[in-house]
Amino acid sequence: GSTSSVLNSDIFVLKGQNGLGTDFFTPFQNFWDTDNNPDMSPTNVGWYQGDAHSTIDIIATEPGSTRVTVYPTQDVLISPGDTLRVTPGVTTIEFNLNQGQTYSIQAAYLSANKHLSASRINSTKKIAVTIKDDTVKEGAGKDKFDYGYDLIGDQILPVTEVGKEYIVMKGFLSIPGHDKVFIVPVERNGTTRLIINGVERSILSPGQSYTHSLETFADYILSDKPVYVFHVSGIDNELSGAQVPSVYCTGSRSVSFTRSTNEKFVMNILVKAGGENYFKLGNSSIPGTAFQDVPSSSGWKVARFDSDATSIFGIVPGQAYLLRNDSAFFHLGIMNGSKDNAARYGYFSDFGDLSLNLFSDNVNMCADSLITLNVNQSAYETVQWNGSAAGSFTPSISGPITLEVFDKRGCYAKEDIQINILPKANVRINQVDTSVCNNSLIRLTATSTSPNPKYTWKNGASGPSIDLVPSQDSVVIVRLVDGNNCRSADSVLVRYKSNFNFDLGNDKQTICSSGAFELNAGAGYDFYEWRNGPRGTTASTYSPPKVNGTYAVTVTKNGCTKSDSVQLTFINVLNVDLDKTPRFVCNDSSVTLRAGLGFDNYTWRNGPSGSSANSFNVVQRTNGYYKVSVKKGECTASDSVLVTFVPPLDANLNLKGNQVICEPGTITLVSNGDFDTYNWKNGPATKTYTPGRVNGTYVITVTKNGCPKTDSVNLTFVDPIAIGLDKTPKFVCTDSTITLRASTGYDNYTWT
Repeated sequence: GSTSSVLNSDIFVLKGQNGLGTDFFTPFQNFWDTDNNPDMSPTNVGWYQGDAHSTIDIIATEPGSTRVTVYPTQDVLISPGDTLRVTPGVTTIEFNLNQGQTYSIQAAYLSANKHLSASRINSTKKIAVTIKDDTVKEGAGKDKFDYGYDLIGDQILPVTEVGKEYIVMKGFLSIPGHDKVFIVPVERNGTTRLIINGVERSILSPGQSYTHSLETFADYILSDKPVYVFHVSGIDNELSGAQVPSVYCTGSRSVSFTRSTNEKFVMNILVKAGGENYFKLGNSSIPGTAFQDVPSSSGWKVARFDSDATSIFGIVPGQAYLLRNDSAFFHLGIMNGSKDNAARYGYFSDFGDLSLNLFSDNVNMCADSLITLNVNQSAYETVQWNGSAAGSFTPSISGPITLEVFDKRGCYAKEDIQINILPKANVRINQVDTSVCNNSLIRLTATSTSPNPKYTWKNGASGPSIDLVPSQDSVVIVRLVDGNNCRSADSVLVRYKSNFNFDLGNDKQTICSSGAFELNAGAGYDFYEWRNGPRGTTASTYSPPKVNGTYAVTVTKNGCTKSDSVQLTFINVLNVDLDKTPRFVCNDSSVTLRAGLGFDNYTWRNGPSGSSANSFNVVQRTNGYYKVSVKKGECTASDSVLVTFVPPLDANLNLKGNQVICEPGTITLVSNGDFDTYNWKNGPATKTYTPGRVNGTYVITVTKNGCPKTDSVNLTFVDPIAIGLDKTPKFVCTDSTITLRASTGYDNYTWT
């Protein structure tokens, strides 16, 4: 990517996995000051005003916390006005970052010799590191119309990805000698020898940085140990910077890129001699004659294609293009910009050298599942396992092995692998193949001598045991993964047997002692086991002793069993007693016959039957004997009674209706006729009733042959009347009259 500013931009090429690591050095430029226009006067309108610093940006890329340690080589700005004084090799800055978090470290001062060049960065997990210098001015002019303040920077590689062979192509800066490379060694325990264009230039100690001005169209840099090479170049007065890839065993077969603007556009191509004739840009071939040798190099060629026009090979801004070579690996550098605007510079090819990292340092495999280690032979010229040529290797014992490859460029890589063959895992289900009856539960248990076993059953359950209620035949499988990630499995066949229904009869039974009796479990079972009786026999019946108690049997069929029991009560005599008193019933009513409770079944002749028919309401008005038969257990009994229906009673009891009684003394009520029963309401059960002098209604009910008749009389008792005539004898002359006078207050008077 590149920065968005039109006047202060550069390309920061993202390096992908090659840019991630745990050990870095910072190849800062130390020739140009940062922010070298100190005039901050508000009257100088149009001049840059700011506070840029040489900066390291660090980002954590892996989950969890990453511990980062920085060994700065110059003083560091902690906060405005607060500076960390640094003793190189002693002072450290330490901090933790979570994935995605960034930490920035700024140089305390703006001078070129105070930049953080050759600072070392270590981390516990992989990080990405970017370096930058902002507002770096090419040229000494201070005029407000001199726009040469620029951003220089790039994502840098970890020490594992830098090399010992470089080619750097000169740019287009207007000031001679300002196309510079800055070289930082990564060796921490010795010196690094530096040769440029065939001439030894320096022997670098740890923490040093070497600055070199490019001398030819393409300078060739060699070192005896890996170094960083950072190139600062540009167009006219506009600076830009990029980390240069090592050319040894690195590069790409194809590179995509985009032209950013209509400004000057440059492609720098580096390729090993012999590969220059196979380039294509899209569908257009690039002539091999455009390439020239790199002096003092080991057979390298370079070519530059640039144009100040709007296109080069038809390349226009804003579109993606593909440069490819079907024969050789190459590197592509891009520069795009113009005077007084900006310059952008970066390499887009693969920075990684030939590295394997196909396997982890330790490869664990289980003794019963050895792993074959495979390498794609077509990607390499030769492949060797422990010195023998082969595309694959299957270890048989624990120990170290070595994989070595040469690619078609002659590049060599080696990978050391430790093989650990772990004991075979084991698991066993303790039960053998078994059969289970319907609705029956079975528990299966697995055991293992493997370390830290984890069990998983076919149905997803975990743990050493599982409870099942099978509904069909099934193979039950348990799988084990032990602490070494070794695996094993075992299985057992569980056969499903359909169950059956079984019933010995009513749970409670009453049996007559006088008759024969046997329990019958039914035919069709394989075995019968009677409690306190025959066991393991094929006898389906059993005649128990005539003793009250519970009798049980267990039957077996196809290996499945069922049990049932009955409670037997033995009785000697069964008796039922209907009331033998002759029954006379009026034929306009009914009679209920009762047989008593406690029997299992009742059957009435011409009447109801069943376990609850202990009574019979006779309504059919038919004279005759009515019989009931009862059953309890196997015992039976019966009884009968004569029922005679008679006409309703037609009789006149002659109680004479309502009566007023004036005579003194009592009155005797007499029912007319002769009957079987007499019943005076609130009185005696006799034919006559002397109630005393009490006003009221007197009711009598009489029956004959069961038919009733009722009559009543209303009695009113009054005191005797005293008329009050003068009882003195009266002598009256015949020629005169006499008047007799009765007392007043009576309803009627009759004189005689």
